[in-house]
Amino acid sequence: MWVAGRPILLGPGAFIRTYRRAEPITGVKSEQSDKIASQTPANLVATVQASESPKLRRDFMTRILLLGLDPETVDFSDPALPPGMTVEKVRAGVEVALKQFSDCGWDSDNGFIHPDETAGPTVERLVRSATYDCVVVGGGVRLPPRNLALFEVVINAIRRAAPNAAIAFNTRPDDSADAAARWVASEKRQ
Repeated sequence: MWVAGRPILLGPGAFIRTYRRAEPITGVKSEQSDKIASQTPANLVATVQASESPKLRRDFMTRILLLGLDPETVDFSDPALPPGMTVEKVRAGVEVALKQFSDCGWDSDNGFIHPDETAGPTVERLVRSATYDCVVVGGGVRLPPRNLALFEVVINAIRRAAPNAAIAFNTRPDDSADAAARWVASEKRQ
């Protein structure tokens, strides 16, 4: 098969990418891969050897964005927030969440926002920086009633920038993987 003047051969470990998702071809002999490729319209196929590029391989992984308030801007005396939270506990919880995402086999990023007029544009910039399967919104954004307008700005910015991404909500940074798992699993079943 030829795409853009270059031969495309699908071998074991290669991916067929259609639209956003990729499916690995496993247990397929090289001649079978060639037959599959020759029967697939060129505009629907791009192939990548998974081992050739970590960046390209990352494009096929489930990707999560953990989005929350910069802990330096949070009023931890607010009774709507979990008791005992501090800047240090939030930062440690974010590290735990990122490790849990990795343990699940997901690629992840963390984004902090400020509770001001920069929140919407910052969320859109963060969400557009990669193709995310799920955006987990932190409890500091949605739990305090005084953050209702900020919460609406954040949700609408996510919806505009990544209409296909699932949106999940944590209650603490360290339950973010559970929040994402509820939606990543349901998206794969659909």
